Amino acid sequence: MAIDKAPQKQKGDSFESTTTPTSNETLTHAVLGPKYVIPIIFIPGIMGSNIMNDKGKKVWFPPNGLLAGAGAAFYGKFFRSAKTRQTELDPKTTSVSNEGDINIKKKAIKRFGEKEARARGWGTVYWDGYGEGLVFLEKFLNSQLIRSQAANNSHNEDRDGFAGSEPWQHITEIPESTAQQKDELKQLFNPAKVFEFLKKEEFEKLADYAFPVFALGYNWLQCNSVSAKSVKVRLNSMVKPQIAKEFPKATFKKYIIVTHSMGGLVTRALIQDAEVAGDILGVVHGVMPASGAPTVYKRLANGWDGKEVTGNFVDSIAKHVFGATSAKLTPVLGNAPGGLELLPFPNFMTTHDDNPTVKVKPWLKLIAKNKNGKTITATLPKSDPYSEIYYRTDTWWRMINTDFLDPNQSIRNEAFPKPEKMPVEFGNIAEVKAKQEANKEVKKPTKSDLDLSLQDALIKNLGVVQDFQGAISDSYHDNCYSHYGNDTKYLAFSEVVWETDQILEIETEDDLIEYTGIARLTTAKNTTPDKTLEDTSSGGETTGQPIQKMSNLIFTASGSSNDGWDKELFNEDGERRIKREGKEDVIFKLRVAPNPATGAGDGTVCHQSAQDVLRDKILQVFEINGYDHANSYKNPNVLHSVLFSVAKLMNKV
Repeated sequence: MAIDKAPQKQKGDSFESTTTPTSNETLTHAVLGPKYVIPIIFIPGIMGSNIMNDKGKKVWFPPNGLLAGAGAAFYGKFFRSAKTRQTELDPKTTSVSNEGDINIKKKAIKRFGEKEARARGWGTVYWDGYGEGLVFLEKFLNSQLIRSQAANNSHNEDRDGFAGSEPWQHITEIPESTAQQKDELKQLFNPAKVFEFLKKEEFEKLADYAFPVFALGYNWLQCNSVSAKSVKVRLNSMVKPQIAKEFPKATFKKYIIVTHSMGGLVTRALIQDAEVAGDILGVVHGVMPASGAPTVYKRLANGWDGKEVTGNFVDSIAKHVFGATSAKLTPVLGNAPGGLELLPFPNFMTTHDDNPTVKVKPWLKLIAKNKNGKTITATLPKSDPYSEIYYRTDTWWRMINTDFLDPNQSIRNEAFPKPEKMPVEFGNIAEVKAKQEANKEVKKPTKSDLDLSLQDALIKNLGVVQDFQGAISDSYHDNCYSHYGNDTKYLAFSEVVWETDQILEIETEDDLIEYTGIARLTTAKNTTPDKTLEDTSSGGETTGQPIQKMSNLIFTASGSSNDGWDKELFNEDGERRIKREGKEDVIFKLRVAPNPATGAGDGTVCHQSAQDVLRDKILQVFEINGYDHANSYKNPNVLHSVLFSVAKLMNKV
């Protein structure tokens, strides 16, 4: 803030000025510290936080740079087995680490380097994904809020009376803004509601504030409600002490939270906590899977997407880092409530290519042909994805192969601990003998027992997921801005499709859903009387008696002649093989590519999920294209929209 008056001594402030003779009464400019502080809290997406285990080992530090990425991919492909992944990435033995890379270019931000950034938690997040965005926000909200003196002179400040730095000129209503410039910005931002530029007066209020940018990574393996509690603790134990240290004379106002992807779900849980909600001024959500993403189901079935799906060379590396196969990805994602909480919510709505303008509930499709060559398409869920999809472990299209959940045996060992060896004891012979006999009675679990323990573990995690999704499905801050992608160049999975060209012994949609390699016939309880039919046996006259179809038997996997129908079900990723007695196997294939008619998004989150933010209470939603999900905070239009959103929120203080 410029001051044009005689200098005054104030404790804690210092100014630099060129000395002149006392006879020279030329005024100088001094910059005072801010009056108020509004910390910007950045919360990253899934797998965007650095994780260490309880022994201090760095178990999840995404690689920065292509060379490091290639090395991590090599290690992940050849040396990081499914067993190792489950052991190292256990939600119960891991926590966030602040030891990640921080590579701020020299003099990128005035009087701000790695030491200051680490004190703000920047080491907790993936630098290649978020570093550029963090630097941008710190620079243009603080040290370069206004243009330098040289830039002011060259820009002829007197003409427009606006001293804001270059990004602020794009989003602020200033005299030299033309109608064409305004239209161009609206096209880039594509706002969902009536859009007004930042007023010059609103921008000028920013000069009284500091906006220190913090990054709060979290353990994305844990339930997001647990992560929200961790964020709350650090807001009080780390952020507030740090701003008191950096800005001892400024008054703390409130936080503004900026999120990426799953960080939005963490924040939607955080704002429900009464102990911290009053300290949150507003939220800016970015590329959030607001009602979940079918991509999660697809990746559990086929491994992480590579270049063959996304077209992005970097994903050739990413797939091996994250888990290129279902067997490598499932032990991590399948045991992580945080990751499973990205599954489609019960309120997820998508669109189908036969009518892309109408939203529908089902996102899982099963396609096959019956004996007459007619295509049968089954769609799920009709109502609830939990009872109809997630909890089902008995179908050919089941989401998770539970055999992949526990390669290190920890789940099964916990369910069935091995009996301890009896120590050599002396004393009462009867007591010792009784203990030995009791130990012998501990029965060795059967394979069925072990399989059930894995199903129980999965169902327990899904129960946590269900509770979390139910709690936040309508949870949005009253002061909320959001941005997302709806780009046909970055397709995402709005639906998951299993299909086969083979002829199956099916007649109905339900037959296909419950298919086990043999005909699934109807029971009496499912049989409804047909309408009254004409019986011409009595001289062509109608008898008026209802004629019912004969009820047939149900055949299921259990107790049928085809008990082994699913023994080779998961032989290949992206494929489900069903055994049939006396016939060739039925093979369903997963559609690997997203549907181009309905899959516009950012490469990970489909626009249908992101659009859940389009609610009356949301202040503004920007549909910004031109980036993939992981790199959204490198896109200049996204970053400009965040500056705009922060400034608008600050003016609500």
